[in-house]
Amino acid sequence: MRKLWLYYTPLLFLPNLGFGGDTSVGAVELSDILIGPYLVLLVLAIKNRGRRNVAVVGLVMCGFALWTFLSTVLIRERYAYNTDIQVVAGLVKLGRIIVYGLAGVLAARAIGDDVSRDRFRWSLLASIVVTGAGLLAFRGITDELLPGEIMEGYKSKNAVSVQLAVLLTYSLGIRIAAPCSQRWRSYTPYALVFSSFGLMASQGRGGWISAGSGLAFLFYKLGMKGRTVVGLVLTVSLFTGAYLGLPDFRAEVDRTVWPDVEALAREKAGFAGFDDGGRIYNWAHEAESFFKSPLLGTGLFHRGSVPGLWLHGSHNFFLQMFLETGFPGGVLVLAVFATMWIQACSTEARRQGESIPLRTAIITAFVGGMTGEYYYGGTVLLTLLLVYAPVGAFGVRRRVSEVKPA
Repeated sequence: MRKLWLYYTPLLFLPNLGFGGDTSVGAVELSDILIGPYLVLLVLAIKNRGRRNVAVVGLVMCGFALWTFLSTVLIRERYAYNTDIQVVAGLVKLGRIIVYGLAGVLAARAIGDDVSRDRFRWSLLASIVVTGAGLLAFRGITDELLPGEIMEGYKSKNAVSVQLAVLLTYSLGIRIAAPCSQRWRSYTPYALVFSSFGLMASQGRGGWISAGSGLAFLFYKLGMKGRTVVGLVLTVSLFTGAYLGLPDFRAEVDRTVWPDVEALAREKAGFAGFDDGGRIYNWAHEAESFFKSPLLGTGLFHRGSVPGLWLHGSHNFFLQMFLETGFPGGVLVLAVFATMWIQACSTEARRQGESIPLRTAIITAFVGGMTGEYYYGGTVLLTLLLVYAPVGAFGVRRRVSEVKPA
């Protein structure tokens, strides 16, 4: 019974397959339906109730949730609305963050020993294959839905591409840098190669850029050793093969690296001669709105003409959190990433070979968050917490003064 959550985890990464759709307070996805039983399985899997690293991350996340609740529940009074629809929409988003965040925290608690850690790696590997297969199966299909339509694929393939990038870079780091079973090591390259084509077929430039950033850190930290060279050659070969064999991928790369200069100037979408999708312009424009409400922000996912934020957002999750939850909320979000990084640098993480893979995944996730607002709950947030889970599962070492004499 305690192993069921490991078999269940890959199901959360399935495409929507006709389940869910848009509602008045946001989209419902298949994972939102499956997350409930997952939480139950995680609770049943926890057997060791000692102090864990993840408690610190969980505490910071609780602080963010409480502050965001305060910021959001006051929307009606602060902006003089006649209804509570904006409050409800924000609280639904917050509830989604809490549910998926709780799942990630419980996953760290459920990893109790080396055996469960090894099984967990198999579960993540299966999740990678499921995500890559989903992106390949629904490539070329738009994310936009007409009224009354239901989702067959993923709600946002760009977000899922970042999710897959985090999983891929973390697993490659484990494959190269960490001690792991020979069987897992032998199957991993096939899963990574297959799913990499799903990533490159997704047309998700955020995923490509974040994966490239993570891989650059990984290869830099590991140096030019045997396994590192093999991984680098494999990465370059995959990129070359995808560029030659996937027309959509080639078109996106060409559009990004060799864009139409006149179009860039007209759409304000260029940076250093590259097509950045207007990201820098969006950040600069939206950042000016921070000073309208620097303490509470506008409230979670509260956008439009009244609060003065673009409906499509800043395309930067971290900036968006400062805008919507104020300075305290933005700092708490950054504190979650900082806490994970600090724990990834611990002696235990280095001894277990988790330090470099987790830091690679954090960089990948952070860069991905700078390309879009992808961590409003959902499997993207869960993915970040899952790759952190093995380090979060390490016990907190007490100081000598805290240890009672026998």
